[in-house]
Amino acid sequence: MKDAAQDTLLFTIFTATYNRARLLTRLYESICHLSGHDFEWVIVDDGSVDDTEAVVRGFQEAADFRINYVKKANGGKHTAINTGVAEAKGRFFVIIDSDDQICPDTLTHFHEAWLAIPDAEKDHFDSICGLLVDDRGQVIGDRFPDDVFDSDNIDLKYKYRVKGDKLSAVRTEVLRKYPFPENVGRFIPESYVWYQIGRDYRSRYINKVVATAEYQIGGLSDRGLELGISNPRAMTLYYSSLLALWSRLPMRELARSAVNLSRFGMHAGRLVWAESSLKALILQVFLFKVGCFLYLKDKRTMGKGDRCSNEHDKG
Repeated sequence: MKDAAQDTLLFTIFTATYNRARLLTRLYESICHLSGHDFEWVIVDDGSVDDTEAVVRGFQEAADFRINYVKKANGGKHTAINTGVAEAKGRFFVIIDSDDQICPDTLTHFHEAWLAIPDAEKDHFDSICGLLVDDRGQVIGDRFPDDVFDSDNIDLKYKYRVKGDKLSAVRTEVLRKYPFPENVGRFIPESYVWYQIGRDYRSRYINKVVATAEYQIGGLSDRGLELGISNPRAMTLYYSSLLALWSRLPMRELARSAVNLSRFGMHAGRLVWAESSLKALILQVFLFKVGCFLYLKDKRTMGKGDRCSNEHDKG
């Protein structure tokens, strides 16, 4: 094991984990097969009560790359990401979940794609992004419109309608400018930050498979409504931020955001009104009754209890 990282590495591979010791060995073995670049692995343990720490200590003793293990009080994946970004020594930050496996040539693909961006334009780009496949080798969601495609996180989803989880190498210095809010509960959609970044930076998307993903039953992807109701302050912040993208989003998404701003405001115990523009406020008022209907439906469906657990899978 290397005792210390270089002053600056090219990549930080980051994993947030919560009671997933049983999955980490598979991810670790895939990281061991990476080729081509200096990197570190930063693991932030968000309050696990299983044997995660002992498992990671074993990795540290065996690995020929630096593994930085940080254990913190449980706060949710978004707070773990903030901790990982603060710890990172890599120029690029790669978020890979405990149930994923990274491909051997992933860092090479990311680095080559970054070098292909003209130097005069690099400051305008925040990341390189590649494809995920499932355990059958099928691409998750959609491929990008071209094999090398420049856009941003907002237009990729709402203009080009590219669906499905992807894997990115994001400039660490950019992530430090856009931290996740930590006083809003144990969950906030990660796209809250990605869309903030997308307002100011472009990304280069490549049709290269960079990781294999597996979705766990009971993970974040499985519990969207439950997590929203359990973290209503975060959801009002999220939908307020979407309404602030008025000129970038289709009307159906703006309408959905206006409805959910009212809906989750009621779950939070206070009405939250759109402040980004008069148009957004008028839309919210017009659709207010729909928000009330969904709030009452939520109460019947989920009850008043906070059932949110704190697994760290794809959200």
